[in-house]
Amino acid sequence: MHLKTTLPELEEWKKNDKFIMEEILNEKTFNQVEMKQINEVRMNLKVNTLANISSSDGKRILHVACKAKPIESCSGNRYKWPRTT
Repeated sequence: MHLKTTLPELEEWKKNDKFIMEEILNEKTFNQVEMKQINEVRMNLKVNTLANISSSDGKRILHVACKAKPIESCSGNRYKWPRTT
């Protein structure tokens, strides 16, 4: 079976970039409720990758990512995001 979709594939924006939710799953430290909450925040920020929320050297989370408002990022502009509360 082959599925066709019109949805764009997720893109990594920088070398060695990682998808936020894949990293959360790989950590194996969060329960289902926490993972759902993290995903809701991620969707509210309109980000997919760690590069969307971290400094250019990848060592710090950007202050703007803590504001709980959508971030101007490659991901935010590339995809159609669901409405969040």
